[in-house]
Amino acid sequence: MTKHDKIHDGLRNVVAGLGTDRDKAHLSEYVFSPMVEQQAITIYRSSWLARKIVDIPAADAFREWREWSDEKVEAEENRLHLKQKMISALVRARLTGGSAILIGADIENMDRPLDPTQIGAGGIKYLSVLSKSQLTPSPLVFDVSDDRFMKPEKYTLNGAGGSMMDIHPSRLVILSGIPVVDPLYATWTWGDSVLTSMIDTIRNFDAIMGNISSMVYEAKVDTIGIPGLMQNIASPEYETKLIARLKLAEIGKGVNGAYVHDAEEILGQKSANFSALPDLIEKYMKAAAGAADIPMTRLMGQSPAGMSSTGESDLRNYYDRISAMQGVEISPAMAILDAAIVTSSGAAADAGFKWCSLWQESDASRADIGEKIADVASKLVMSGIIPEGPLSSAVVTAMSSMGVLPHLKHEMDEYFAANPDDPLADPV
Repeated sequence: MTKHDKIHDGLRNVVAGLGTDRDKAHLSEYVFSPMVEQQAITIYRSSWLARKIVDIPAADAFREWREWSDEKVEAEENRLHLKQKMISALVRARLTGGSAILIGADIENMDRPLDPTQIGAGGIKYLSVLSKSQLTPSPLVFDVSDDRFMKPEKYTLNGAGGSMMDIHPSRLVILSGIPVVDPLYATWTWGDSVLTSMIDTIRNFDAIMGNISSMVYEAKVDTIGIPGLMQNIASPEYETKLIARLKLAEIGKGVNGAYVHDAEEILGQKSANFSALPDLIEKYMKAAAGAADIPMTRLMGQSPAGMSSTGESDLRNYYDRISAMQGVEISPAMAILDAAIVTSSGAAADAGFKWCSLWQESDASRADIGEKIADVASKLVMSGIIPEGPLSSAVVTAMSSMGVLPHLKHEMDEYFAANPDDPLADPV
C-alpha cells in the first residue's frame, strides 16, 4: 500500500488571498522620529530647499514690518535692531523648534517678573537672541488657576564656563516652531522643527536632483563589442594590450573624429532620455511646495503655469497665512517686549502699531485707486452730502493708508500746524 503524504502549500494564501487581508498597506503605520537640534542644523546647512523652507516665512513675516502711531517707538526699535533680531529668532525657532529673545532691562532682577511701566527712558540696554539649547526650562506648572499653566515657572540660562542664571519667563520673547498638540509630548516645552514632518519630501527632492545630475555624465556612452573579451581578459598581458588599445582609440577619436577599429568589433552608443524629467522635477517641486505651505512662485522662483495664471491668488493666500501668524503667534509673544519698548522710547503709553500689508500694489494699481478715491470725493462735495472739511481729512487718511500718497497726511498735518487759520484746518 502506497503511503500518501499531505503537502501544505505555503503559497496558497498568497496567491488566493484566502484568510488574509488583501490590503497591502494594512501593516503600515506612522512612527514619530524626533529631530534633534544638530540634525536639523545639518540639514539646513546642507540642503538649499530646507534652508528656503525655514527662511522664507520668517523673512516674509517681518519684511514690511509694522507702523507705530508714535515715531519714537520706531526709533527705539531701530536702536535695538529689533527687526533683524526677530527674523533671526524666528528662523531658529522654525529650524530647531524654539528660540527666545532676552529683554535686557532691569538686569539686576532677571529672576523676577518684568514690569514694563517701571522701565525708564532708554531702559532696555540690549536684546539677545537665544537658542533653545541655551535655555533649560523648569518643570511645567500644573495649577490650572495659574497664568503659567502648562508653561515653565522659570528658565535657566546656561552661560559660558558653566555659569547659570535664572530668568523669569516675562523677560523672554518665546518663539516655537510647530506647536505640539499636547504639551506633555513636547521636549522641554518647545515645539517641533518645521522640517520634521517634511524631511522625507526634502530628501526625495534632493535625491531626484542628484540622480538627474549623475545622468548628465552618462547622457551619451560609447560601447565597443570585442570578440573573445571574456575568454582572454584573465590574461594580464591581454588586459594591458586592451587598455592601451582603448586609450589609443579614444585619442584618435578626439584628435580627428575618426574611430579605427577591428572589423569584428561592434561599435554603439547609449543615450539617456531626458524628455520626461521636467515633468518629474515639477511633480517633486509641487510636493515640496505643498509640504512647506509656500507657493511655487515664492519657494522656487518659478513663473506661474498656465496661459492666464499669475500666481496672485496663491500669494494672497500665503500672505493671509503669514498675517494670521503675525496676529496669533508673533504679536502675543512680543506683547511684554512691545510694552517695554514703548516705555523705553519715551512715547505715549497708548502708542499702538499695525502690521504693514505684505501684498504691495503696483504703481498702476495705486494710481487707479487714487483716481477712484478722488472721483468719489469730488462727487460727494458736489452733492453736498458731506461737508468739505471732514471729507478732506478722510481722503488724506485714505490716500496715505493705501500708499497712493504715503506722506500726504504728514505733510498736511505740518501745513495745518503752520496755517491754523486755513478753513480746512478744523474739519468739524
